[in-house]
Amino acid sequence: MHCLAGTFCKELPIEQCKYTGLNLFPIKIVLPPNKSRVLYFQKREEQNKWSSMLLQAMGFSNLFDHYDLGKKLG
Repeated sequence: MHCLAGTFCKELPIEQCKYTGLNLFPIKIVLPPNKSRVLYFQKREEQNKWSSMLLQAMGFSNLFDHYDLGKKLG
């Protein structure tokens, strides 16, 4: 079990399993200071679902959800 406070996750490019030939959709969870874990999913939908849940558990919020960035004012 890991506390997800202070961590972040990143979707990685699709990988192909060399043993089965299946395309896998990974998510990397980075744990400070120098550790990480990679989760692999067989479907893009599963990857998106878990990514969303992990971001919510980490307390992540998108800047664009709260602010409207426009042209430079000066």
